Amino acid sequence: MIKFENGIFVQESVFAPETLEAIKKAFFRALQKCSELQHKHAVHAQMENTIHHVLFFEKIFQDVVTFSDFLEPVESFFSNSKFVLNSIGGNNNVGQKNYANNIHRDVRFWSNEPLMLNTIINVSGYTKFNGPTEFMPGSQHQNSPPSLEDFEIKKKYFECPPGSVIYFDSRIWHRAGVPKKSVDERIILTPIFSRPFIKQGFSYSRTLEKLGSENFSDTLKQLSGYYSETPLNHDEWYGYNIRRFYQKDQDT
Repeated sequence: MIKFENGIFVQESVFAPETLEAIKKAFFRALQKCSELQHKHAVHAQMENTIHHVLFFEKIFQDVVTFSDFLEPVESFFSNSKFVLNSIGGNNNVGQKNYANNIHRDVRFWSNEPLMLNTIINVSGYTKFNGPTEFMPGSQHQNSPPSLEDFEIKKKYFECPPGSVIYFDSRIWHRAGVPKKSVDERIILTPIFSRPFIKQGFSYSRTLEKLGSENFSDTLKQLSGYYSETPLNHDEWYGYNIRRFYQKDQDT
């Protein structure tokens, strides 16, 4: 069992250089698509250099979230219970500030149980100069947000080489860092996982089904929520002998 020290676990050398290069190329193609949509809906000002829900944009994103070495700490966090991908996005923080620079957590409610896990895949790597994410270790047990003063005293960041991953309990209070000097590139991917009964941020399973569920592995079906989604109509509800939507093992 992997130990999460104060709710955080850091693992280096998870992804190989050639995989990081493929992620980087896919990231910029995804950024182009997301940027066009952000401008269309006039939300680009607060989302500059950020991508959202890109699981089915390119195969490399699917390969990343199903990679066994990457998933091992996730499985440990959830004590080998079932889990799904709640969201997958990322950003290239080269100095701009946005909503993520505020102290926040990525779960909307607090509970005694660890129901959601954030991950940060370091594509470019974190240094003390390029704006690494700042955490308040142990704050997963704290329902109310900390004061800025308290956060500043207790905050911690991790210097991580490219290919490393930071896993942390989503109840932990944290904020995006700000580069201390100009950087050309600082790319991260941010898959978030949750127990299946937590509502996902995007209907990945519907996209998977449109693309042909037979074309994807059981692991990706599980992560996309294919085995824990809600029926869309009465034919689906009554047709459970053909395909049962929220399966019984999702609560184990």
